[in-house]
Amino acid sequence: MKFTLKNAATKEQLIEIDRSIWTGKTIIKVDGIETKKLSRLEFSYVDKDNQNSHIKLQGNDLRGLQAVINGKVVDLNKKLSSFEYTLVLLPLLLTFIFMIINGGGAILGAISGFIGILFGYLNASLIRETNKLFLKILLSIALSAASVFAFIFVAILF
Repeated sequence: MKFTLKNAATKEQLIEIDRSIWTGKTIIKVDGIETKKLSRLEFSYVDKDNQNSHIKLQGNDLRGLQAVINGKVVDLNKKLSSFEYTLVLLPLLLTFIFMIINGGGAILGAISGFIGILFGYLNASLIRETNKLFLKILLSIALSAASVFAFIFVAILF
């Protein structure tokens, strides 16, 4: 996922955050120059006033990600409400139920878990981008159905 920031907290400098959803590897660039990594989620750079500045990432992609820039908190992706979490978990729940109905097993369990998590993550991304409740529910139902169909397709192959 890529995030870009340019506001008062960044002293009007362009900050680009590139975070891999697979490995968690994070690269942060300020005005095109890569920052110095201090720890796993903490970075340092020299701002336009030639002062050392720090960026620390908090949270995760599911709960909500924040950047703390010199003590100022900037939301990168919003936190989900309880209802939105329910919608996010719907693909995982439905693939799990469908796996149990069809006899289960270790391999089918792993397949249903992988597909459910993949579609749940996609669902969380779409829910964050959508403002209308009706569309959130509709997208969640569509992705849940797609996750079950994907599970059936993959299960037939095994």
